[in-house]
Amino acid sequence: MVDAEFGRPLSLKAACELKAFEKFNLPRKSDYTPSGEVSVREIEEGRQNVRCMAALLNAAMREFDLHPITRPAATVFSPASFVKGYFDAMGLIPPSEKFDVPNEILGYAMESFSAGRAETKIRHVEVPVAPLDFMSEYPTVAALMDLMEILRAKKLTFEDATNEAQSLIESTSLHRCFKHFGERAIVETFEGLLHRYFYHPESKSLGPDGEPCQQKTRGRLRRPYVIGGKHHRIGKEVDRRWEEGDDLDAMRQSPIEYTRRASRAREPLIQPSLSLGRTIRKLGIRRLVRQGFGRRIIEKISRRELVKASTYREYERRIEEYARRRQRPKHSL
Repeated sequence: MVDAEFGRPLSLKAACELKAFEKFNLPRKSDYTPSGEVSVREIEEGRQNVRCMAALLNAAMREFDLHPITRPAATVFSPASFVKGYFDAMGLIPPSEKFDVPNEILGYAMESFSAGRAETKIRHVEVPVAPLDFMSEYPTVAALMDLMEILRAKKLTFEDATNEAQSLIESTSLHRCFKHFGERAIVETFEGLLHRYFYHPESKSLGPDGEPCQQKTRGRLRRPYVIGGKHHRIGKEVDRRWEEGDDLDAMRQSPIEYTRRASRAREPLIQPSLSLGRTIRKLGIRRLVRQGFGRRIIEKISRRELVKASTYREYERRIEEYARRRQRPKHSL
C-alpha cells in the first residue's frame, strides 16, 4: 500500500525514512546483514523488523484515511487504485458503464489498435519543449490527450469517415511500398541510424499541406484518415516464419477471419425488491462498499432503480450471504 501511496517501490528501510512519515517518529530498520545463524542478535533484528512493519502499517493507514476513498485498503495495489477511488468520490461513471457502445463499434476500435509508439509530430522546427515523466507515462498521456473530456462527457458519438479513409487507401500502391526491396544490403550503424532519424518520413502522418509526410517535410504534422470499405474481422495472429526466418512461403498466409454471430438479445432489466433495499440500508452502503460491492449498483438497488437481471441476482446472493455471516454468534476463546 505504501508503494501505491507514493507511486514507487520502497524497501522497508526507505519507507520508514520517508519525509511524509517523520511526524509519526517511526522506528528505523538497521543496516545489519543477516548471517543465517540463530543468535540473540538475529532474533533482535527480526523483532525490530516486525516493529518497523507494524508502525509503518499504522502510519500508512492514517495517511490512507485522509483520502476520500471507500474501497478497502487491502485492495489498493497501485496509484491507479487511488485514481479510481477519487473518480468514485467525484461521481464519475466509467465509460464502459455510462456509454452503451455497440459491439460493432468496439470491434472497429480493436481492429485499429496498435501498441504504443514514439513518433515525431513536428519536424525540423524549433519549438518549446516540456519535460515529461517517463515513470508516469499513463497519466502523462491521459493529460496530453485530455481523456478527462471522455470521463465528463454526457454522451459519445462516432462520426463516419469512410470517404477520407478510402482516399488514403487508393493513394497507396504495392510498388510504392516495395520500391527498393531486395536491391542491396546495407550494414546498419548507430551513427547512420541517428543521422537518418531526423529525416525519416512519418508514414502514419500527413504534412501541413495534407500530403504524406516525406523526408524534408517541415512543420506540424496532421493525422491521416482511414476509410473503411467492406469490414472483415480478422485476428492478429501471424505465422512465426515472419519473425524467425525469410521463408517467402509465409507471404501466402491468410489471416483468420471471424464471422459475425447473430446478435444476442438485450439483457432484461428488473426492479429490486423492497426487502433487499431495506437490507442494504440496514447494513449500510459504506460498509458494503468496503466489502467489495460497487457503490453505484448498491445505490441503485437501494433506490429500487432498474438494473440488469444478472447483476441483480449476483448482488442479491452476495448481500444475503454477508447479512447471514453478520448474524452468526461470535464465540470467544
